Amino acid sequence: MPRKLLIQILFIGAITLSLAHLFDFQIESFLKLENRKEPDLIKLFRVWGFLGTWVLIAITARLLAEPDRPGAMMGWTQHLYRKEWLLVTSPLISGAAAEIGKLFIRRLRPHGEFYYIYRSWIIDPFSNSGMGLPSSHTAVAFGGSTILLLLFPKLSTPAIVMAVGCMTTRVLSGAHYMSDGIGGALIGIISGHLSIKAYDYFKRKSQSIGVIRFNPAFLLNRENN
Repeated sequence: MPRKLLIQILFIGAITLSLAHLFDFQIESFLKLENRKEPDLIKLFRVWGFLGTWVLIAITARLLAEPDRPGAMMGWTQHLYRKEWLLVTSPLISGAAAEIGKLFIRRLRPHGEFYYIYRSWIIDPFSNSGMGLPSSHTAVAFGGSTILLLLFPKLSTPAIVMAVGCMTTRVLSGAHYMSDGIGGALIGIISGHLSIKAYDYFKRKSQSIGVIRFNPAFLLNRENN
């Protein structure tokens, strides 16, 4: 993802997150969907924010890799260093970051009133049960979708639709404020971008080391020493 585009997305996301706080209570009051039975469509979108879904997607993507791609038919070491596994690492990092974020922000989920409730650090300081900001389901969904659309551009439309659908349905189900979802989306986008950057950095580094090790001049010097 180009740096300029990422900056634009984060800038727009930050503004949207700020505006969402202005409408959190109005949206919750308008929907009034607490404790309603979730239809199958909402469950479908919610599963997009489940880490297990991304494990299956990553395995499928790895199995569908072209046999003639470098390392595709080689040993297990080569199989481990593949971009397809970013479809697991990015959602994992996103979800973990969201869960840790909840511990620090400590804002509870929607409760039907026009004000936020924050849990005191005295009460369960190491538990984020009942906390909503940021939404970890949304963070996982956007963390995976960001990698999916970067690795497989042809799948960008369903990736975006599923991620946005996950965020939207978490709000529609009454489990989160809109700002919870947007916060989770920003975490997922940042995680996906950083995961790609980290992978490219370590791949270039490992390739440069490999070139040096298998360089005839390097091997000759090593034998002489």
